Amino acid sequence: MIRQLVFLLPRIDKNVFSAQALLERQDFYASHLAREQAGNYRRAIALYSGTEKPVDPKSFNFIEPVWLGPTKLSLFSFFIRSLRYLKNLRDIRLILVAGTPFQPLLIARLISLRIRNSAIQVSIHGELASIKQNRIKYLFLKSQLRHVSCLRFVSGAQRNDFCKQPKFSKLPSVVTPVPINTEFNLGSNAPRNSLGFVGRIHEERDPRLWVEIANSLPEIPKLVVGDGPLLNEMRGALRSGEFTGVLAGDKLAEIWNRLLVLLSTAPYESYGLTIREALLHEVPVMAKTSAGAKDLALRFPNLVRLFENPEEAVALIYELRESPPTKDEFKSFREWFIESQSESLSALAKMWAAM
Repeated sequence: MIRQLVFLLPRIDKNVFSAQALLERQDFYASHLAREQAGNYRRAIALYSGTEKPVDPKSFNFIEPVWLGPTKLSLFSFFIRSLRYLKNLRDIRLILVAGTPFQPLLIARLISLRIRNSAIQVSIHGELASIKQNRIKYLFLKSQLRHVSCLRFVSGAQRNDFCKQPKFSKLPSVVTPVPINTEFNLGSNAPRNSLGFVGRIHEERDPRLWVEIANSLPEIPKLVVGDGPLLNEMRGALRSGEFTGVLAGDKLAEIWNRLLVLLSTAPYESYGLTIREALLHEVPVMAKTSAGAKDLALRFPNLVRLFENPEEAVALIYELRESPPTKDEFKSFREWFIESQSESLSALAKMWAAM
């Protein structure tokens, strides 16, 4: 039977990445399934809402983006419109991809109740301890596992943590981190002297701890890239610094070229997307101990340094400024990253093809 891959992306505007960037990512995932299935590939469908108008579909090669409505579209309306669209497909097995184990998983379950020949793949991005903090969401995820065909984790350490619990260990799973584009040129050799924050400014990244550490380094310039609910609080607490707002593409590349170090204070970092992006731009990382950061620190101890408290972070930043990593160390990371990313995307495609 023909398989149809379907990405479920309700309220795409809620993500830290733009709608264009998120759809490009789905296109990239789908390209590996196309390679796996060769001549039997059928373009994946990406059902999304949360933009005021549709994204130009011509910029995608492997997905068919289907706009279901603007930001005001409710979750129930997203489900109804998704169901209406998918019911027009005949004699096809739907492979429903829920990008998170919450709203997209709920929609996938409702669709599967109405279209019986459906399989569900759920992606879990957060650490177990982080997800457990929201008891309702955690219990919902556990209650739905018997209806899920397979799981996708973003790091080996994260999968090992989840699979200590029988309900998770019984399901087939794959480790596929969020992919990063590696086709870019490194910037100029201009001095890199700033302490960086890159990402959404909210509780999960602990910007208060970041400010505490940054204020203990008065002679080092600070660069904050991002937006979020704690932006004004962070701006008021930081004694000096430049706030750029959300940046992407070439503008973000310019920021990487100015950073002495990326300071990551997120207490739960299952994969460390921003950490890896920094390393690809030859920016070393100072990170609060977490699953994702620890995994990288074990492999590349001179590129990723871990800290437990602000005093330790300050001391390590000064140490790194005096003795930065070598070009060869960053080159080793890049080579490892490109190879492991390709292997993980291929594993995900094989899992989809077998569902």
